[in-house]
Amino acid sequence: MGFLMDGLDAEEYDRKYSDGVLVRRILSYFKPQARKMAIAAAMIVGTALLDAGIPIFISRSLDRIAGVEMTTIIAFAVGLALLGASSWVFNLIRQTLSSQAVGDVVLKIREDAADSVMRRDLIL
Repeated sequence: MGFLMDGLDAEEYDRKYSDGVLVRRILSYFKPQARKMAIAAAMIVGTALLDAGIPIFISRSLDRIAGVEMTTIIAFAVGLALLGASSWVFNLIRQTLSSQAVGDVVLKIREDAADSVMRRDLIL
């Protein structure tokens, strides 16, 4: 089965890139997307805080719920619904912006690759 990988060895003319060079090249593609990525990172933090805060809110609400009026119970329920909805919205924003940023980066890489191929002289 070794014949399947025949011919895939590195050629003499292959370029060698260090990891640092490759990371800098990828980061240069993400630089125009910095605003989207920063907002997505903020949404990650917001979602994490909300998701950690919801059980705390429920616990403290249950501790205070005994012997209170129905309006207070409804207020706790509305507060819980708002926390859950906020977490969902933050997650939606994060997913939307990060997928747009990654899609834009992949498109730019594909365009650059196609442009590079088109610049090559195809005459032998």
